[in-house]
Amino acid sequence: MLTVGALMTKVVVTATLDTPLQKVREIMKDQQIRHLPVVDEGELIGILSDLDVARHLSPRLDTLGERTEDRETLRTLA
Repeated sequence: MLTVGALMTKVVVTATLDTPLQKVREIMKDQQIRHLPVVDEGELIGILSDLDVARHLSPRLDTLGERTEDRETLRTLA
């Protein structure tokens, strides 16, 4: 039987509460990941997704008010 332990990533890349958003974007891009665990004093306190980052950069993402320029900007950042 295949287990989670056999599939999981063993060396986990994380961010902290004070990690700059630009650094988070770089980590996600460099590591080719879409989710980044957030830790505080070694304890998991949350998960940041690429969509969380995108929504911060373009608050109108996926809304009727979203403009084509917003989508193009996000594509260039990815």
